[in-house]
Amino acid sequence: MKNLLTVLYYTSNYENPEFERKIIENLKEACGDLPIVSVSQKPLDLGKNICVGDVGLSYLNEWRQMYIGAKEVETPYIVFAESDHLYPKEYFKFVPPGPGLYHYDNVWTVFKDVTRAGSYRRKLFSDGAQIGDRDSLVERLERFLADKPQWGQGEFDEQALDAPFYYFSGTTPCIVFKTGEGVSNSANVINTPGENNKKNNLPYWGHVNTLRAKYFG
Repeated sequence: MKNLLTVLYYTSNYENPEFERKIIENLKEACGDLPIVSVSQKPLDLGKNICVGDVGLSYLNEWRQMYIGAKEVETPYIVFAESDHLYPKEYFKFVPPGPGLYHYDNVWTVFKDVTRAGSYRRKLFSDGAQIGDRDSLVERLERFLADKPQWGQGEFDEQALDAPFYYFSGTTPCIVFKTGEGVSNSANVINTPGENNKKNNLPYWGHVNTLRAKYFG
């Protein structure tokens, strides 16, 4: 697998340092011996680290960091990893059958602010839980970013990449924390009524309050 997949971890380092330390611990355990390229705004001891300096929090900067990291990847496929996500081991076992972006189909949100939602809430997908082929991703990001400033504020329309995307399945959820410290506190959860989109317990992660206490306590 390590000849096929490289983990690309990108972070603004704006999350609470202790929280992000726990996130990185989970990442290291879950991805096993896969190579890691990390692109951060503060120096980071994680795989091959590229520190871009304190360029600020924005979607433009996030995707610029992604582009910088993707160019350093030497394997055919890139596994995305973000600083507010928890990943199951099976997420790192999937090898795409071809070009395009492959979204993990089992993604749930945990809000730090329980007044927004006290339970796990399901998402359709997350940009931080996808796998793509390295060469086309670099080419598409390069084309999209060509007329953008190097760093700064700006929205990012993923559809501008014009990349076909698909889903791949997993039985263990990926967790996305919404702390209020990231680039956006929007969650895009599925609001269709029903227990399938709102739960207090999830496989492996357990009760939402226990997980919240572990990472925010």
